[in-house]
Amino acid sequence: MENAAESKAFVSQPAPTIQTVRELHEEHLIRHGAIHDSMRERELAGERKEIREYAGRAVYELLHNALDRAMDRIIIRSVDRKPGAGNSMLLVGNDGNPVTAYPMIEKPRRPEGWRRSDFHALLSLNTSNKSAQVHVGNKGIGFRSVFATSAEVHVWSLASCGRWWGLKLRHPALWPGKKDWYPPEAPSFYCPELDCTSFTLERILSSYEGAPFLPEDLQGLKTLVILPSIPTEENGKSQAVVESIRKLSRLPLAFLSHRVARPADLSLHIRINDFAPERKTLKVLAGWQEAVDSKAVEFDDQLRDLTGLDLEKYGEVRVLLPAEGCDEL
Repeated sequence: MENAAESKAFVSQPAPTIQTVRELHEEHLIRHGAIHDSMRERELAGERKEIREYAGRAVYELLHNALDRAMDRIIIRSVDRKPGAGNSMLLVGNDGNPVTAYPMIEKPRRPEGWRRSDFHALLSLNTSNKSAQVHVGNKGIGFRSVFATSAEVHVWSLASCGRWWGLKLRHPALWPGKKDWYPPEAPSFYCPELDCTSFTLERILSSYEGAPFLPEDLQGLKTLVILPSIPTEENGKSQAVVESIRKLSRLPLAFLSHRVARPADLSLHIRINDFAPERKTLKVLAGWQEAVDSKAVEFDDQLRDLTGLDLEKYGEVRVLLPAEGCDEL
């Protein structure tokens, strides 16, 4: 079986050029603008179904995606926007390979092992460019869970020139000037807004009014996912995000070490509002003593829902004792 390092080597495509992103975005809009109303309505219904099924898992799903790419650092930050704004924000960033974007290849011409780019996987329904064997979140569709928390999500990443570009998705989406659609709503991925004008991290962060993000806190990151407007009053959505992050801060994370390329170096920085950030480190399994017991178990749907983890149906539970000097369980 491939390990995480081999998987990361496979997806280590060069960062795209701004021109490539613009061309792919234009092609995407042309293709989806011509889709028949009945297909658009079916895909909108399908996206709504996924949002319902994955509701409450936004933080976990974004962490899954970050773990699949990060090299040394993942940041999770939840902040209240300016007083009286009535909403909060969630930011999840990592320092791994930037979002890939390259042209599609038709099936008969695809080389062995070819995968669609992150750009196309993000803007599709029920698809993924991940391997179920080596990635934590392997279904690829869990990303839609963000829309149960926020009506909008922004994905920012670095281009080959060092400038930033971003996709802004909304659910449901409304295509400006598209008057021949009935009903007028579409899935989030039909008409994403492309932003290639922010360029720098400073300009990106300044565009979120009332958000106290500092560029120096995010230096070195190559991908940011931002939920810009989480209602603080509606159904406790903002509080649910905070509780999910607090659970992460209490969880032992050593079990994830075999899922990342360099577990000894990877750290997770968690911060809620102005409280001091908490840094958690994934310990290498080699730092633990041999298992004192193990058992094959079946993970039912209830357990998967409670943990927020995209677990396989069957797995092995091992009881480990920490080695000398290993103080994090």
